[in-house]
Amino acid sequence: MAGYGPGGENAYYGVVLYGQSQTFLRNRIDRCGFLGVNFADGNNMLIKNNYISSVCLTKDDGAAIYTYGTSTNTNRRIVGNVILNNGAPTPM
Repeated sequence: MAGYGPGGENAYYGVVLYGQSQTFLRNRIDRCGFLGVNFADGNNMLIKNNYISSVCLTKDDGAAIYTYGTSTNTNRRIVGNVILNNGAPTPM
């Protein structure tokens, strides 16, 4: 719900993965305020066969699966995920 989370960038996330060699497999994320899955720097990351629906409901300019890192990160795979119904509603 808007107003129940802290301000700034690190709020309303579904899941955040830190470190190396992480696997996020066959999960369901539904109705999330900002990023569904966030994974930062790290090698050997796998985000596979997840169902992610209705993210960015409170904050916009995000994604169902969001990542960032450096050009030296290797073996980062996003495979076979179902992503539906994302984006903040338009204000009336």
